[in-house]
Amino acid sequence: MDSKQLIDIQTHEVDLTLNNSTPENDINKNITKPKTKKSKVKKILFRIFSTIGVLILLYIILNVICMLYEKHKIKSYNYGTTLNVNGHKMNIKTVGESNKPTIVFLTGYIVPSPVIYYKPLTELLSKTYKVITIEPFGYGLSDTVDDVRTIEKIVPELHSCIEQLNLTNYYLMAHSLGGIYSLYYANQYPNEVIGVIGFDTTVPKINGNDEKMRNSLINASKKYYWFNFFGLNRMMSIFNKSNIIVPLPVKVYNYSDEDISIFRNLELAKGSNKNIMDEAVQSVHGLDIIDNMKYPKNMTLIHFDSSKYTKSIPNYEQLHIDVGSESISNEVIVLKGSHGEFLFKHNDVIVSKLNDFIKK
Repeated sequence: MDSKQLIDIQTHEVDLTLNNSTPENDINKNITKPKTKKSKVKKILFRIFSTIGVLILLYIILNVICMLYEKHKIKSYNYGTTLNVNGHKMNIKTVGESNKPTIVFLTGYIVPSPVIYYKPLTELLSKTYKVITIEPFGYGLSDTVDDVRTIEKIVPELHSCIEQLNLTNYYLMAHSLGGIYSLYYANQYPNEVIGVIGFDTTVPKINGNDEKMRNSLINASKKYYWFNFFGLNRMMSIFNKSNIIVPLPVKVYNYSDEDISIFRNLELAKGSNKNIMDEAVQSVHGLDIIDNMKYPKNMTLIHFDSSKYTKSIPNYEQLHIDVGSESISNEVIVLKGSHGEFLFKHNDVIVSKLNDFIKK
């Protein structure tokens, strides 16, 4: 075998070796490539979840800092007079001090600061009447207490507050859920209350036998609680302090920047406190207590109902007629608007009707 043949054989062997190794190399390449892709995906996912984790942590830290600031800030607020009721502080605000007669205002449910919220109405009426707004326990600048928030507990607390003001003959004015307290109060202290003025008040049989409606306040309060708990209420109002779950009616009244700021901080700091939450739970019991009640015979009544509730709640207007069917008089007036704002939109009608009502 000459050298040329030897070279050809060696070259052929090399070719065979290369050809035989190609599938193995391909397999190795196919094996290593997926590992590289999986590794890249894992890195990307890790970075995404790490970023989300950091953002959540920053969100929690920001909310905790803001919450501590709000709780500290509300301690410096002072927009009324503090009374001692059962060893706790209850805040009230009096406007039209020198006027007569006196109207005692009972707030609707879950209003962070009744004094500020109802200012459009109380200031309007203070030109003629003495108006006292009470902030029950858990509301506004009043203390949060450990006592259960039943109607039997709340009404004596309100009366204790009024007793300290040496009031004997006065009108009750109520909005929304305040209606169950005004009805119960009027029946407990009929010799003190001259008459009752209602704005979309909760009255007996308003929910009929509908369990969903009876529990609607409880369900709404739970949503409100979790919205506050997770700081969503705070976040959506960072750039617009009026943009909160229970907003001030800024479209119908020019609240000061200070009022808007105080109202927001109170809502965020204590808007879903244990008294507010328990009041919603106990509202079902309250409806049972007043189910067969009517206002006493010696009283005059006037009810302002919103067109929205009159249309959406069955027999709404008739129920307000029925609750005062045994009283001296009971006028029911339907005004255009929503539940939360209609009482601030019809100044001329409300003042005129009240003037005629109180002269009776």
